[in-house]
Amino acid sequence: MKLPSIKEEKFAIETNLSEEGEEKAINIAMRGEVNMLDPFPVLNTFFTQVHDYACSSSVPLVKVDLKMLKFINSSGIKVIINWIRLMRRENVYNIHFICDATRTWQKLSFSVLKSLAMDRISFEY
Repeated sequence: MKLPSIKEEKFAIETNLSEEGEEKAINIAMRGEVNMLDPFPVLNTFFTQVHDYACSSSVPLVKVDLKMLKFINSSGIKVIINWIRLMRRENVYNIHFICDATRTWQKLSFSVLKSLAMDRISFEY
């Protein structure tokens, strides 16, 4: 199974697998602006594939780097909420969001997501 990526006109999402000794992690880097009217078809497919890869490969951590993400609309946030619910049901991996502290919207939008899985989501600013 291959890790997915997305290359759209206004945003891109790249993934890679890192292994440091026994520690494996899926690294996701989001760039640009997710401002599509309905990002669900694109983003849901992406996050479902990441989820399936993490579960089938026993990857304990997914890191999501948001530092280059200028904006994601509420529909995009909803897709991430669906992904977190999927992650919580399977209980295989944790999610670590890396945010840009200068982007207030990231802190406000993504810190609220922690309440969906307090013990499985962490943040870095």
